[in-house]
Amino acid sequence: MEQNDAPILLGLRLQVTHGQITQAEHLIAAGLTDANLANLQEPRPGLLAEMPRGQRLPEHKLRETGATYCNALDDNDSSLAPFAPDCERHENGFVTAVPICPRPRQASASRRSRPTARDRSTARCSPTSRP
Repeated sequence: MEQNDAPILLGLRLQVTHGQITQAEHLIAAGLTDANLANLQEPRPGLLAEMPRGQRLPEHKLRETGATYCNALDDNDSSLAPFAPDCERHENGFVTAVPICPRPRQASASRRSRPTARDRSTARCSPTSRP
């Protein structure tokens, strides 16, 4: 979609009760650049990966976990939701949150650290962005 000859995104939610629209909400995202639109061309691989049966959580646990997300956003407190260490949030093509750059890890004989997807990615952290 376009507005004033520039691309926009439209998010629309309709609630239908007995065949009648009873609620409608919309969100328009404007100010999109080619870089933002590139983030919307295809889902990130992890979003399409199938979870092995033995590792799947029951539906009620997934709903419970999903419900924590809004509180974490609303309170600006990521500790309220179980975000993965390599979580990167995209909203309307904009990257709105990235993982904290990892600190160098020391090898420990008693504890093996498993690399996260972020460790294996080509993402770069600038020296000034380290915690």
